[in-house]
Amino acid sequence: MTTKPISGLTECEKAQHVDALTSVLGKLEPSYQDAVNALESCAVLIQDDFMTPHVDHQSVVSLFKAAFGVTPKAIRENTSIPIEGHGTGDPVCHSSLVRGVVAELDLGMRLVSITVTPHKVREGNKMMGIVGIGQDSRTDVAARHDYYLAKQPPHDSL
Repeated sequence: MTTKPISGLTECEKAQHVDALTSVLGKLEPSYQDAVNALESCAVLIQDDFMTPHVDHQSVVSLFKAAFGVTPKAIRENTSIPIEGHGTGDPVCHSSLVRGVVAELDLGMRLVSITVTPHKVREGNKMMGIVGIGQDSRTDVAARHDYYLAKQPPHDSL
């Protein structure tokens, strides 16, 4: 079983996934199909670049809720959710969307299923609480931490 695709995305493919993801995130209430397509784009972007700035925790959780009606932390048992009408083959790539939520992609990078492992979701929530990003509405804190730290006393007069 492979965890990374053989070749990366072209700039055009990456732009298509980013545009698809951005357009769905801009909707107030995305449909099931839109949310599933966006989760697939998240998984593909993560496969291409683990640290992609286009995929953040809150976006994944809100897309998951739009697609399945619950957040990952509401699921109490190990669950595999098949995605009908998307991937047709066996899963060959796995993308960790958030801790405890894994998207499984076929060889054509199409979403086959999503697996939720509740104890790992809880671990992830605890970890995020420790570092403080779980409660921060600003999604760019990790990438721009120097900027935010410089705005804290005694540096805020800069």
